Amino acid sequence: MLVQGSISNCKTLTETKGMLCLAKLMKTEKDELQYNCLMIIREITAIAESNNEFRHSTFKSSSPAAKAVVDELLKVIKEFDNMKLRIPVIKSVGSLARSFSMKECQVISPLVARLGDMDREVAMEASIALQKFICPNNYLFCEHSESIIESNGVPLLI
Repeated sequence: MLVQGSISNCKTLTETKGMLCLAKLMKTEKDELQYNCLMIIREITAIAESNNEFRHSTFKSSSPAAKAVVDELLKVIKEFDNMKLRIPVIKSVGSLARSFSMKECQVISPLVARLGDMDREVAMEASIALQKFICPNNYLFCEHSESIIESNGVPLLI
């Protein structure tokens, strides 16, 4: 609740070792604590989506904390069957669509895989996240579009 809509609280959390702690807790904890960590990250990424300066300072490709968080988000998308966890994670990855360089394009394939998810809400969130990657406002939208095509995402999107 403290980070919800508050860029200053998000900055305080991300400028300290908070992001690394969240990534570690996501990796080691289960149930409610893991969910709460994901919700904190969801709020941070929502602010990053709407604030270019915050996004660039927090989710730099050279940031070990940002890399650790993204790695854990991808792990949840790929390995967890829990819809309660998967949906905020997919939303977080979508919010960071403008942060990923082509070297970090490993996020496209797991999202494409979720398009075929049996749960319609998960598939819908994956579709929304992918739309953010190929939006013309995204500097690498052409490259991301090619990645979706290469991951056989077109039939799933149709």
